[in-house]
Amino acid sequence: MEKRHIYILFYILIMFVYFYFIYDLKCKDLSDSFVVIYNILFYYIVSFPIIMVFLYYKKFYWPLIICCMFFHIIICLIVIKLINSNIINDRSSMIIPTEKGSQVYKKFSLECSRTITLHSITEPASVRSQIHGFGFYEGKVFYNYHDYSLKKTDLVYYKVGFYVIYNAVFGLVDIQDSTIMLCFNDVRGKYHNVKYSVKGYPNIPDTFLIYRNINEKLDSVWHVCAPEVNTPENRAKISDYGYIFHYDVYSKQEIESQCPRIKEYVEQYKNRMSPPL
Repeated sequence: MEKRHIYILFYILIMFVYFYFIYDLKCKDLSDSFVVIYNILFYYIVSFPIIMVFLYYKKFYWPLIICCMFFHIIICLIVIKLINSNIINDRSSMIIPTEKGSQVYKKFSLECSRTITLHSITEPASVRSQIHGFGFYEGKVFYNYHDYSLKKTDLVYYKVGFYVIYNAVFGLVDIQDSTIMLCFNDVRGKYHNVKYSVKGYPNIPDTFLIYRNINEKLDSVWHVCAPEVNTPENRAKISDYGYIFHYDVYSKQEIESQCPRIKEYVEQYKNRMSPPL
């Protein structure tokens, strides 16, 4: 057997080991030594045709070389895409709408940020009605924001956070620009004034629902609920605070009794946002 045949067989073996056993490990916290090995194997696979050309350039037919290099790149891309698809389909993933249409979504792994994104237009209407801004998959099972927060609390907190909601009453009213000042105490008991435009409201309610993310690194803006959410039924669920998942409002007792871990994140938020004595 010629040397070049041995090189090719060795290359095929390295590709098999890399893509079947090693590539998936990029999603984990790797040691520095493993990262070096991982990168060496990756660049070896990518540059193998160039290495062969360098060693045997006098024996190769150049059009054949170009075709082989082209097909090599295509095969690597296809294999990587298939593996990434399996990573997304087998693990926790997030789905968000794209700008291409109401039925087109971008799906990506929550446990491996280095995987490529996928696009899907096959979500049934029952799923689309629950996604709103985002939804979650675990394998082939879909979860809405509320349900997955109770199931994978830590993962949801670090990816999208949790929104705590309050009842706010309006104080001063500026007739000229149709704005009001919403007044309320947050989860720490701190008093807040938030300016809000009521332009377009046929009737201004006495109380508004306002919410904010307790993971302030993801979202630190105050949001006022849309009129269809700001209902007497939802306002009645709020004592000093409650929770909102997309358009669904829950009392703090309901959420924290089902998932005490969420209450722990609220306590952490209170400690972070409270100034030291």
